[in-house]
Amino acid sequence: MANWNGPKSWQNTPKNRGLGKEYKAYVVMGVAICLIVATAALYAIKKHELDGIDSRTYCAKPLKHLTVVLVDQTDALNKIQMADLKGQLGKVASNIPPNGMLKIVSVTSDPAALLVAKEAFCNPGDENTVNSMTGNKAMQQQDYLRNYTARISKVVDSLATQAPSKTSPIMEAVQAVNIANFKGRDIADKNLIVVSDFLQNSAGVSFYQGVPEFETFERGPFWPSVKSDFATTHVDLRMVYRSDASQLQTLRLKNFWRVYFTNQNSSDPSIGDING
Repeated sequence: MANWNGPKSWQNTPKNRGLGKEYKAYVVMGVAICLIVATAALYAIKKHELDGIDSRTYCAKPLKHLTVVLVDQTDALNKIQMADLKGQLGKVASNIPPNGMLKIVSVTSDPAALLVAKEAFCNPGDENTVNSMTGNKAMQQQDYLRNYTARISKVVDSLATQAPSKTSPIMEAVQAVNIANFKGRDIADKNLIVVSDFLQNSAGVSFYQGVPEFETFERGPFWPSVKSDFATTHVDLRMVYRSDASQLQTLRLKNFWRVYFTNQNSSDPSIGDING
């Protein structure tokens, strides 16, 4: 009768040593398959996250959010006003959703210039928008700070160097921005922010001769040439005060511009201030 020396003796037989090696091979193969499947799954997740995103600009395709900030620099802002403007626009930039676009343009003596493309910024998303399984949070935050917030800050700083102008065609600029960016475009979330003293001064009309009632202005010949349609655009007005225009920058002026936009189908335009 053969001796039974227990499990250890059984495992050390040549046959079962071969089975052990075979078992290990299956384990290694199984782990490899799991890694391949996991890698493929992560790639699929990442690809899904990036679908519909322009890899060059970070903008959504098609664009779902657009905010245009129109800054009236026909009269220079003082240092305090520039600091407040920079702070306010910093908040605007941080509220742009990931893959949404922010544009900053200036009122110029030639509003038609606003019809051409200007530098735009698309929010790549900060570290909180990254799935740690498929992305690097530290790299994402660095990208957000370097290629988004820092670039915006640089453009805002450059506004202080723009030379003043003898004219201030605010109405013409607003119309040009609408035509170039909003009108007829299928963008779900459209926003216009106008930073200005709101003292229109062009060949068509000058508020330095007195701020009219909108009803009087509407009956004049200039209104048809500057009106537009803001039915699907939220309008936010931010007034810059001039020390030499306190008699003109009153509630009457704010009311004029509120009615001006509501008569172009803007619903409830908001009005705030740039301090300084």
